[in-house]
Amino acid sequence: MLIRALTAKKSHATGKRLHMADGFLPLCISQADAQDAFAKPLERQLAALGIGHVNGCGTRHMPGDPGAGIDLFLALVSPHPRILRTVGGLLEELDAPSGSVLQFADSGASHSFGRAEPLALYLDRGLGKQRRLDVLEACVDAMAGVGQYHGSALIGSQAVLYFTGDNYNEMMNALRFVMSQDPNCEGAYVRRSA
Repeated sequence: MLIRALTAKKSHATGKRLHMADGFLPLCISQADAQDAFAKPLERQLAALGIGHVNGCGTRHMPGDPGAGIDLFLALVSPHPRILRTVGGLLEELDAPSGSVLQFADSGASHSFGRAEPLALYLDRGLGKQRRLDVLEACVDAMAGVGQYHGSALIGSQAVLYFTGDNYNEMMNALRFVMSQDPNCEGAYVRRSA
């Protein structure tokens, strides 16, 4: 579990007071995938703009839990709500799903954002790594221009592949095509991700 101070701190590089903010993205992917898809690129963008940095990133995986997703812990140079909109826009460029939110720890000011729709493909965990990779490759090919793969997680007895895109139905239809053609998808199902 990530622990962080809720009080504002000073940046060692600039001497400016930093303001703590929390972000939540309702997308259930592994810790490594969350780092690669969101935390690291956001850190680079915040540094390039000189508006803050990412203090940490965590994930919560509880099947069926509406609180499952990605937690981002940020230190920002301004407590103004406008900076939350800026960071939200940066995360939208990284395909943050709808229902995402940023909130300052001190003031409680928040900003909801996200335009991508999350979708999850559930496979039998016993499928084996190579066969899961074969399914993933077929899904990525079928979803070209419709959706983007964001990562995977092993949850309970299932392996789950996570995608986001602008249109849930188009993504679902692309995955249904793969499921109807690929014998590795026996017993697989698709549903809207957390």
